[in-house]
Amino acid sequence: MEESSELTSPASIQIQRIFKRIPFNWLLVMVLLVVGTVIVAPFYFSRTAPGGNNQPVRVVPNTHDMAQHLAIMEQFDKVLRSGTLYPRWLPDVNNGYGLAWTNFYSPAFYYSTSVVNAALNNWLDSILVISVLSFLASGFAFYILARQFYGQVASATAALFYLILPYHTIDLYWRGALPELQGFILVPLITYFAYKAGSRGKLQDYAGLGLCQGIYYMTHFPVAYLMTYTIAFYGLIWAISKRDWRITFRIALGMFLALILSAIYWLPAVVESRYVQEHFTTIFPYHNSYITLLPAADRFGELINQCFAVQALALLIAIAILRFVAPRASQSISQATREFETSGQFQTRLWVIVGVATTFMVTSLSIYLSKLIPKIEAVSFAMRWMVITSFFTALVVCAAIDRLCKHRDFAIVTLWAGRIAVVLVIGLNLWITTRHIIREAVLHQPLQPPLIHYEPAFIPKGATNPRELPDTPDVLIESGSATYEILSWQPNRRELVVNAQAPVKVRLKTYNSYGWTARLDGQGVPISSDLNGIQLIEVPPGVHQLEVAFTTTPPRLIGAILFGLGLLTIIGLTVLSRRQPGQNQINAGEGIASPGVDVESPLNELSRIDAEKIHSQESVKPVASAITLNKVIIIIAIAATILLLFFLPRFFSTPENPTAPVTSEALTLGAETRLRIPRGDWVWVATTDQALNELMNALPANDTARIEMLVQSGQVLRVANHTKVRILEFDAAKTRIRILEGDHLTQEGWVPERWLGN
Repeated sequence: MEESSELTSPASIQIQRIFKRIPFNWLLVMVLLVVGTVIVAPFYFSRTAPGGNNQPVRVVPNTHDMAQHLAIMEQFDKVLRSGTLYPRWLPDVNNGYGLAWTNFYSPAFYYSTSVVNAALNNWLDSILVISVLSFLASGFAFYILARQFYGQVASATAALFYLILPYHTIDLYWRGALPELQGFILVPLITYFAYKAGSRGKLQDYAGLGLCQGIYYMTHFPVAYLMTYTIAFYGLIWAISKRDWRITFRIALGMFLALILSAIYWLPAVVESRYVQEHFTTIFPYHNSYITLLPAADRFGELINQCFAVQALALLIAIAILRFVAPRASQSISQATREFETSGQFQTRLWVIVGVATTFMVTSLSIYLSKLIPKIEAVSFAMRWMVITSFFTALVVCAAIDRLCKHRDFAIVTLWAGRIAVVLVIGLNLWITTRHIIREAVLHQPLQPPLIHYEPAFIPKGATNPRELPDTPDVLIESGSATYEILSWQPNRRELVVNAQAPVKVRLKTYNSYGWTARLDGQGVPISSDLNGIQLIEVPPGVHQLEVAFTTTPPRLIGAILFGLGLLTIIGLTVLSRRQPGQNQINAGEGIASPGVDVESPLNELSRIDAEKIHSQESVKPVASAITLNKVIIIIAIAATILLLFFLPRFFSTPENPTAPVTSEALTLGAETRLRIPRGDWVWVATTDQALNELMNALPANDTARIEMLVQSGQVLRVANHTKVRILEFDAAKTRIRILEGDHLTQEGWVPERWLGN
């Protein structure tokens, strides 16, 4: 009796009334915020370390990329605060020699860190907030898409499942891949607008697809590149199924708009890549990174296998539920409801196909298909497909939960078996996430960012590794005698006065990267490079004012113009869409004029459509104009598709190398050749067969600590690129060689055969 009185007390009744007044979406946002905070909190609050004045300070576990991102975000913010709207040069990296990192790496994540840090003034707190908001936004973005087809309960449950999937959390706890973590927000939004564009073709749908995919290119290009092929595949099978190629053209138009918007990033990165060294594709070859479920060489590899296994299991169980729990067949529902459910079932089949396809692409079975994708090496890791696979797996699980919730009249044994299976598979994923990924990560050594961040990627071609450069003053007189005075030393601009008695060469402590220009007394002068790739400027006798600046190059200027055009187009399409009368576009064969209505109220949508038809009869001329506009859009989409297929790949092509690497079939025992990798200034030579296996496992995982341990222990030799060697033995995909020059003269070791060439 006491319990009953508590439930019916005025206080409890008041609480129930409050919750009834809160919209479900707001309740979901609060739940997602709590869950996101719970997921993220152990990473940022699991431990402290002694700080100044014996005050404890928070530290985070060591991860693959966190130290790098912390260093880059601080430098990016410094240049942004100096007045440069798009910081491409980071001046203090590499002990002051600088680096054009964000000219080649997507910058959007660093913009977000600068915005948040402007309010918090603490980098660790900033990435804490960004991490929580990333989980919150990704869950709600998923819910927005899921609600187009499924009920509230199923959509909300699957949104939470999307958050706790192991690969979602491993991006934070083990990899520290914060830009990739933000991509979990954009994948559902891109799919949402691709669906909208393909099904109804409103102008605002093209704008939304272009905006979200464009932001993804500028947030994390590798997974965004994979997402491009995923959405293309989705649109293609949809169009084939419905025999309506307008679906493909509409989606292609939105994706083309994304390329225009993001040209400010990718166009300079692609065109100017010929001037820099890029070692990622050599150190982390894509085709060596497939998930095989074989025993891994380290704990991280084992966790990736577990992530893949439990996620694939969730997908298979959800597919089985959809297969054996038949859709509801009731004669009492309205035609509008029946059409809506048919549309949802069709899209569910598409999600299943795409989910299975992207899961397949993670495995080594996809190698021959992957080799057909241009520049797939830029992705580095096949496991990055799991960002996309996680999303489609959660969508299929959402469909299975929705099927189980709606079909109460089905066999009770089958229903409960399905429900138990869903609970178990969600619990299994949650177990891997909490027990292994989160719990083990917080036991790692704390992150200790180095005082100086060295990054050899994207330094000028032929330049010396930054770790091997001397620590010199900002200005040195290389030859002759002269005095100088530094007037200004800004991140992107340097000014000094040089008083030379004779012709001199002035060395500035800056890599001579593409984009740096010099002016002597207002006249342009060339910048040469010393033997290490550092800036040298010849100054004649006399007193001269020297100005050196990191300027806008033609590709950067063209990219900025295209970005402006893309942004104006997106804004214009959004405004025009609101003015477009009728809005009764073609539905791409879905059987319903405006898919995406609320599941609980399809009759309301049908009434709205009827009202629009009446309105359209009163305004035939505006509707005719709208139909004509759609035809124009389809024509533009066809032209855009042609550009994508035939002209865009030229931007990604590299000049042919007349001295291509020679394979083992062209070499014989005892022949002399050279160690050669396409980019980079050194090659790793393993002294034993076992050391080579450890090295090739460490390279794709970006395990720099393990690589350094192998080098320090003598199991791996760091040998200069193009070093002459002699072939001693051939084996499967590897070769034993003897080094014929350099510091490791006469030593022997193993290398992959692709690292040999003239």
